[in-house]
Amino acid sequence: MTDYHPLFKGGGITNFDVYNEHFHEREFVINQAVSGSTASTLSAEQAAEVADWFKAAQEVGPAARLFITEYNILNFWQGNDSDVIARKTFIAAVHDAGGPVCGVSFCKRPWTA
Repeated sequence: MTDYHPLFKGGGITNFDVYNEHFHEREFVINQAVSGSTASTLSAEQAAEVADWFKAAQEVGPAARLFITEYNILNFWQGNDSDVIARKTFIAAVHDAGGPVCGVSFCKRPWTA
């Protein structure tokens, strides 16, 4: 956050995806940052780590709107809301750990015009 956010400050970019792909690409980010994490774990430690990232983003850009995002939520719809509930649970845990999450974004792959 401290390296890249200042590059965009004042350039009209006010929204930032702070954390992406917690459910689909977890092994690339959170499992590297939190000792003992695996693709099958969702822990308070993971939520606290992500909350710290949001806090750091808010410190360098107090007016920025900060998002958490995930792709393929719509493509992998289970019909029973289990994915939506899991995401809501994790986002609530990040928020409860003090992470200033302003919004949730969803994108669909593959992207088509």
